[in-house]
Amino acid sequence: MKVGIVGCAGRMGQMLVKEVLANPDCKLIGGTESPGHLSLCKDIASNAGLDPCGLEIHDDTPSLFQMSDVVIDFTIASITEAHTSLAAQHGTKLILGTTGHDELQISNIKEAAAKTVIVKAMNFSVGINIL
Repeated sequence: MKVGIVGCAGRMGQMLVKEVLANPDCKLIGGTESPGHLSLCKDIASNAGLDPCGLEIHDDTPSLFQMSDVVIDFTIASITEAHTSLAAQHGTKLILGTTGHDELQISNIKEAAAKTVIVKAMNFSVGINIL
């Protein structure tokens, strides 16, 4: 499965990079950050504390959605609509770990979920999800 990560340079993004690279059933396609971010053009694995993998962090999120089977998003609520729109447009599955959505944003997520698979979880902690 081809996996892309938006927000790949953040704390959760770096953890996701490590997990995807460690999973033999997944292929990391790339990761993005916002324009002007200090991590742009750095190797995505090196940025997460691993040996370089040859993939640079970029800011071309539409291309990431186009190339990926699934995109994992741990960014901020204000950008979720753009990501759900890209997922629906390209038929890319989307895993949302972003929190803080208002009612309109949740409505937009539901609308996009009618066009592609979207998994939204407010908390990815194993303990919370078992409860």
